[in-house]
Amino acid sequence: MRLRSHLLRWLLIPVCVLWAIGFRLSHLRSLEQANAAFDRTLLGSALAMAERSSVREGMLSVDVPYAALEMLETRDQDRIFYKVSCLQPPLVVGGHEDLPPPLPLPTQDRPQFQDGTYNGEPVRMVALLRPIYDPEFPGPLLIQVAETTAARQGLSMRSMVDA
Repeated sequence: MRLRSHLLRWLLIPVCVLWAIGFRLSHLRSLEQANAAFDRTLLGSALAMAERSSVREGMLSVDVPYAALEMLETRDQDRIFYKVSCLQPPLVVGGHEDLPPPLPLPTQDRPQFQDGTYNGEPVRMVALLRPIYDPEFPGPLLIQVAETTAARQGLSMRSMVDA
């Protein structure tokens, strides 16, 4: 009997440790997959806003297409925030003026994704720069789109349960 319990401990402990490691890796993988899917949607929304930003009669304007915000809608009802601003001279063109800028700023050729908080809620944000070809506005536009993360977390938990 003693040998049996000894062998059981020698087998049960490593199996439990391996199970815990596998569970953690599965959770991280599913979270990464959910982030990749939602990040593509965030980027698509920011690019749609960038396409509709321009200088008209010496004024910066942004026409936020309905589709840019609609593509972010989920059944979990995440909240969506956006901000379009000019870096030089500093000017908010539209959106939520108090949405914090990303640190560090994205480069011209690459959007930047980051996690943060806004109004006390966890958010995932994308920021991208769009050049403006107008002498009155020498700096690029900074387009930011953020959404709360409930749908991401729900999707990653559902994919873990399904796996």
